[in-house]
Amino acid sequence: MPDTVRTLAALQTLLADNTAGDIGAQDVRDMLVSVFPYMWRPATAGAYDDMFDADNESDWTAIDQDTGTTAWNYDYETRVGQGRGVHIIAGGGDGTDGAAYVKPVSGVAIGDYVQTAVSAAFSIAGNTPYAAVGFTDGNTSAANVALGGFFAGAAAVGDFGFIGSDGTLANLNASTFITPLVSLLAAPFHIRCVYSASNTFQLWVSLNGEDFIQVGIDIAHTMTPTHAGFVFTDSAVATSQFAHFKYFHSDITP
Repeated sequence: MPDTVRTLAALQTLLADNTAGDIGAQDVRDMLVSVFPYMWRPATAGAYDDMFDADNESDWTAIDQDTGTTAWNYDYETRVGQGRGVHIIAGGGDGTDGAAYVKPVSGVAIGDYVQTAVSAAFSIAGNTPYAAVGFTDGNTSAANVALGGFFAGAAAVGDFGFIGSDGTLANLNASTFITPLVSLLAAPFHIRCVYSASNTFQLWVSLNGEDFIQVGIDIAHTMTPTHAGFVFTDSAVATSQFAHFKYFHSDITP
């Protein structure tokens, strides 16, 4: 059966004193997905999934823009309290450049998606850094992109929200839509970019990695997806920013 996120009361009932040996393997798995969100795993693993249990850097291509940098830094059993994932570091660009990690994906069909959970640290003053997941049609800075992600606005602390973007990695158009602002206290967010129709993409958001809602309007961009992965903007200030992408998951069948 699939692992289930349970309430504290339900866990206390499942994991009571084990004098009768009633605690089963499924009970333990349910406890893990309930109390340790960094350990989230899909019910069915996809062909292109990467939970970063090992350093699989050879599967990915790093794409740097301007003076921004990408840094492959997978966290599995290397950082106390951080959990799995990959950091992307960016800074000093012009605000429209995307530093990225992408991998080739074949067989992308209408309705397929790519997904991650992301948290990020930003310098709020005067910039709008953007951490996203989505599709590209190549692995160079000229590649077309369709992305959905999480951004920090320039107005004040607490100015956060979700935004879809398109364009190219060298020239992101991060103004497709902006949702009402949300609280950073709810991060990390699970974000999903869906190939919903020909040349059309959508951003879906979840707090638990299972229950998603669509955010905003469709993202229209003419492109045929051949790659997918993570993108983080080179913010428009010199101070480096970083985003932590916790896993990569898709339902694409090659």
